[in-house]
Amino acid sequence: MLDGSVEPLLDRVDALDDAGVQQLLERLRTHDGNARDHAFERAYFEHRLGLALNPDRTFVANRLRHTLSQGTGKQPSPRLRALGRWAEETFAKDLEKVLRSGAPEKSLVFSSLVGDVEDGAAERIRQILEAAFEAALSSVRRAHGRTWQALREQGAARLRGSQEAGAPEIDAGMRALAEDEISCVLAGKVGVFRALVTSMRRRHEGIAPLNERLHELDDWTGLEARALRRRIAGLERSVAPWTGGKPLRAVERYTGREDRKARDRAATAFREIGPPWVLVASNVGSEGIDLHTYTRRIVHYDLEWNPARMEQREGRGDRLGRKLRGQLDIFYCLVPDTYDERMFHQLVARDRWHGVLLGKPALKLKAEETEAPLLSRARLDKVRLDLSP
Repeated sequence: MLDGSVEPLLDRVDALDDAGVQQLLERLRTHDGNARDHAFERAYFEHRLGLALNPDRTFVANRLRHTLSQGTGKQPSPRLRALGRWAEETFAKDLEKVLRSGAPEKSLVFSSLVGDVEDGAAERIRQILEAAFEAALSSVRRAHGRTWQALREQGAARLRGSQEAGAPEIDAGMRALAEDEISCVLAGKVGVFRALVTSMRRRHEGIAPLNERLHELDDWTGLEARALRRRIAGLERSVAPWTGGKPLRAVERYTGREDRKARDRAATAFREIGPPWVLVASNVGSEGIDLHTYTRRIVHYDLEWNPARMEQREGRGDRLGRKLRGQLDIFYCLVPDTYDERMFHQLVARDRWHGVLLGKPALKLKAEETEAPLLSRARLDKVRLDLSP
């Protein structure tokens, strides 16, 4: 909501019926009351009317989605402001858990829009989240005072003075982590620190055997040689992803606008105990990479028409090897009375159809008068595929 609070869904998206969707949207309309952003609403509908009356052909859906993501004219999107307010409170809770458990809880935020590197859609989201993170860090630092400072100093000394790593690359990574405040607090938890060093040492030791195999090959241009070089490069990056470039920020980006090496470095570090703590990703980051190790939540800043794409996004954090207990939290950002409603209706309907085609039980499927009407239950039972063994 505009105040940063969260309104829970009644059910899984693929189990929602039209009544459930409508009930959710009605709650969104009435919840904020006097907090509604009337200035943005007027600007949005003026922009929408202008697009409707435009005699030239244009991609209306893309224009409206961009407006809802970033705002229109001088009116920022309420979605951005709500995200910032939610993030500040959420990140403060995450940092409190760091003090108790010694394990980071990271957030993955997906946006379909990227824009310019310096001031595009993804960068504005990153800046909003970074400001929220800094505010949360300041509040937790003040609240815990001496306890926080003692862990920070103890962890920094441990990181800088580590002699158990046994490799210059790992030592350099530890010194880089010593410059990050939260990493120092985490390093104050001895068990977490030792586990990190052990993991990095294991990867470092795996490089030498691969190099030996590579030098034994007769053909250095063949498929096997290329695969080995990729594995070696990946291990080298994973040994100390916090070195070899600018210090990683609390909030980084993973989009098609970044250099490939910088993008991979941010993703590798996101899987480890250390910055970045939040990753803003485009659809480039929705497939083919693992980001699950310490991911607590995934935020769909905007929606996709295809529910399979949403599923792919969530698959980055819902994987084997995730080290956090509890379920992965999923969030959607919706602006009521706008194009978001049309997309959400379509997303829910298509997600239920995916369930039909994949043989999943969908108990709430009914005949509905929507833009994507569904068949009756009797006919659905006939068309549903049976994929049981």
